[in-house]
Amino acid sequence: TTDPVLAWLYVLDAWEGGLPSARYLGVMADAAEIAGAPSDYVHDLRTRPARNIGPGTMA
Repeated sequence: TTDPVLAWLYVLDAWEGGLPSARYLGVMADAAEIAGAPSDYVHDLRTRPARNIGPGTMA
């Protein structure tokens, strides 16, 4: 549908000593793509450095 959807995304204006998880970035990228975000923005989310590669793996 094209109806508006309310979504919340938590943002912390501080450094916690780490990066977002790959899963979290993937969820944001998927949502951005579905919402029609520009492809370069979605690509930036998908290729951004992440804390891990998949469930249970720590870099």
